[in-house]
Amino acid sequence: MTGSVASKILGTVNAPYHSDLSAPELARAISEVDEPAMGPAFSFFSEVPVELQLAFVAEMRLSNTKVQQVAKHFQSLCPFPLALATDASSEMDHDAIEDAELNAICEERNHEVAVKVDLEDL
Repeated sequence: MTGSVASKILGTVNAPYHSDLSAPELARAISEVDEPAMGPAFSFFSEVPVELQLAFVAEMRLSNTKVQQVAKHFQSLCPFPLALATDASSEMDHDAIEDAELNAICEERNHEVAVKVDLEDL
């Protein structure tokens, strides 16, 4: 995973809880229900776009089943749907995960190019 994608995810999940989880710490938090960093884990499932969630899960080589168990735990506690808590998320094939990773990387690179162009126009 590119550093900028990981940074975007970590910034999103850490900010509301004033935490400083690393990528491996977040990986543990989203794959173990009893993890003490449940706030950032909930943020991951509820605030990070599903494409980035999938890219992160694939990059960290996490068990889709374990991640879905944690997502389902959170789903039982909140009134709005969490994408990775659905049974359809466990049926995603390898190609779909690779597509999600590529889309996330392309989106980030397009943003970087747009910012660079804007700065050059100044």
